[in-house]
Amino acid sequence: MKEFNVVVIRKDKSFIARCMELGIACQGDTEEEAKNGLVEAVEVYLESFKIQTRTKESKPKPASL
Repeated sequence: MKEFNVVVIRKDKSFIARCMELGIACQGDTEEEAKNGLVEAVEVYLESFKIQTRTKESKPKPASL
């Protein structure tokens, strides 16, 4: 599985985990909660991207005349 860089910051009473390469972030009450939420968000994003890519590839191409 691909690895991504993650930055975690504390803001007020919560933590924010951000995947730098994908621009995805997740907030949690603890650092662990923020990281776990980010992992889930990245997985959903990547799966969505795979589905969109397959859909684009499966569109019928116009026949040559």
